[in-house]
Amino acid sequence: MSLYEPADGILETHVTWEDVEKDLQQSLGTRATFGENKRATNISDLKGFMSRIACLEPDWQNIEEGKELPSKFALKISSQLALVALSKIMNFEEGAGFSEEKLKKFSSLTKECHNREVDAYKVLMKFNHPDIPYTKVYCLK
Repeated sequence: MSLYEPADGILETHVTWEDVEKDLQQSLGTRATFGENKRATNISDLKGFMSRIACLEPDWQNIEEGKELPSKFALKISSQLALVALSKIMNFEEGAGFSEEKLKKFSSLTKECHNREVDAYKVLMKFNHPDIPYTKVYCLK
């Protein structure tokens, strides 16, 4: 899996709708599924370079009675696709952007930073201190 090459998942990343559906089903305690009219909108362009952030609208189907599920949520995906675009905008390597060699080297750093962010959220969730606000999280990987 490459973080800098487009893939077949959400917003051209390695994360699939099936991955997210499974994780949310587990997190939210439901068997409801994403419908055919699910949507993903890129809300991260030029706002960072180590991830893609999608606003997902799942079009829930077969929701259990009494169960309330989020109508939309953000999905942050560790990815170098934004870094590739940024390197071209900044005219690195005569407009070609970073070389594959550089992107491979950045890959381990991107993964490490992502894992540290996940660990930080786990600590925040564990202590749940009222004076330290953080984003509501349904799943971390």
